Amino acid sequence: MAKIQFGKKRIHILFLIAFFVVLSVLTVVCETIYKNGSVSISSASQLAFLIAKIIVFTLVFLALFKLMQFGTELAENTSKTSWLSWSKKDWFRCAFFLFLIYLVYLIIFYPGVCNYDTTNEIYDLISGSAPIPFDWIGGQVEISVFLNDHHPIFDTLLFGLFYKIGGKLGGYNIGVFIYVLFQAVLTSAVFSTALCVLDRFLKKAYYFQVVGFVYFAAMPFISLYVINMVKDSLYAMIFVAYFIVYLFIIKEGVDKKKLALLIILSVLQVLTKKTGVYAVLICNVVLLFLPTVRKNLRHFVGVLASMFIPALLIFVIFSKILFPALNIYPGGKQEMLGLCFQQAARVVVEHEEELSDDERVIIANVIDYDGIRENYNLNCTDSIKDTYNYYATDEEIKDFIRLWISLGLRYPMDYIYSVIGVNGGYFAPVSTINVYRQIANNELGLYNVSALSGARDFVINTYTWITENPVFSVLFFIVTYAWWIPVFILVYLFEKRDRHNMLCMVPILVSILFLIVSPLTTSRYVLPQLYTMPLVVGLLGRSRNNSSIELNGMNDETTGVV
Repeated sequence: MAKIQFGKKRIHILFLIAFFVVLSVLTVVCETIYKNGSVSISSASQLAFLIAKIIVFTLVFLALFKLMQFGTELAENTSKTSWLSWSKKDWFRCAFFLFLIYLVYLIIFYPGVCNYDTTNEIYDLISGSAPIPFDWIGGQVEISVFLNDHHPIFDTLLFGLFYKIGGKLGGYNIGVFIYVLFQAVLTSAVFSTALCVLDRFLKKAYYFQVVGFVYFAAMPFISLYVINMVKDSLYAMIFVAYFIVYLFIIKEGVDKKKLALLIILSVLQVLTKKTGVYAVLICNVVLLFLPTVRKNLRHFVGVLASMFIPALLIFVIFSKILFPALNIYPGGKQEMLGLCFQQAARVVVEHEEELSDDERVIIANVIDYDGIRENYNLNCTDSIKDTYNYYATDEEIKDFIRLWISLGLRYPMDYIYSVIGVNGGYFAPVSTINVYRQIANNELGLYNVSALSGARDFVINTYTWITENPVFSVLFFIVTYAWWIPVFILVYLFEKRDRHNMLCMVPILVSILFLIVSPLTTSRYVLPQLYTMPLVVGLLGRSRNNSSIELNGMNDETTGVV
């Protein structure tokens, strides 16, 4: 028996080493391609250097994984069960303290921060006309429409509404401030729910809650995105609420209230993010296979409704009825085909002499062929995507798709290099979590108060120093939250054969999947992972079943204090 146990332990160690070697190879490859555009080994010294990096990463990953195991055991062995109970009193206290922290940031950065996406959305609403997608590249076609669905129209209407409210109250800044204030209140409430619900899901939630609270309260990038008037912050807040309901359904079964929340939050996801509908369809279909769902017709129909209603809304009501009736310009095929354009552009840059005249014409029919070499950017698809030909016919697009498939078969490595060149920053330590320090330059009458510029500079400069500090920088790499922590947790759950909690990881894995096809590596695209991190880490703990407690039935007893 001892030999058998020893053999299992040895197999376990070999599995971990093999897995982390593969993860290290992927990390080094992604880092190299993201920085250089390809992997090229021209000397023995270069090969030795890459191998040395792989070994170092493997050892670091193993050490961090063992540290995670140790921390989990420490959290499980404590005599304290929870810091925040599943109670209204603790929920309110936690939300209140988080909101106070975010309010300090909001005052310093009054009336909030945002990027060009937000100011362009507001401009789109108040102008009635805009270039496609907006005036980033000279010469784009200008259209006269009620709205441009380049960004979700729900976000545009919401941001525009508060902008106009500010105008009625005497200053557009006031409208932005009111919106961000509401967003900070709601996000604080959602974060507090995420922390308190750990007491419901875990036998020993104490340390998971403490670390989660410190994370939400102390990480500057969390605060600076909470006060950011941008579609990604809105979507991520909704995603956390959706993820909590998703966990409830998997861990405790289904009832009418959970199904109602699932439907509402699924709809809100598709309204606030273009890829939201696909995420909902993939994630919710998993719920159909739960015993509590598939064995109950009403529950099965309810989960189907959570998929059917958002799909009907986006693919039929919006695109076929609402957009034509209200003169709303659809988002455009360039968004869906952006990565395809990028891959074709790389082939032109690297192998133009091997293309036939017909192939060049097919590419030129959909994007600016003559400007490809000038516009091509290894790490972003926008400069190529934004030269999309507005007048391209459906047949010309079909011809391009057929050519795109053909070129992929001829130049597979260039296609792989293109994907990693754009999104490799999600899978290698090359990009830190960027934050916004002001409202994007615009002509909308929005501005940050100049008297507080010194305080804003101090916050941003301190944040920059921390991210560049070699000791702390690992906590501020995008890859840490977008890839490494989820993978580590998945491996831990796989080791424990915890299929239950592995199923809980589906929405996070789907979020990672969409990173692969995003137009660039940027931190706002990983906000769903950043915002749900305490919940995901909580999956490491031992679960308990409190199915007798209603979803909205927070008790009034308090076993922990903030």
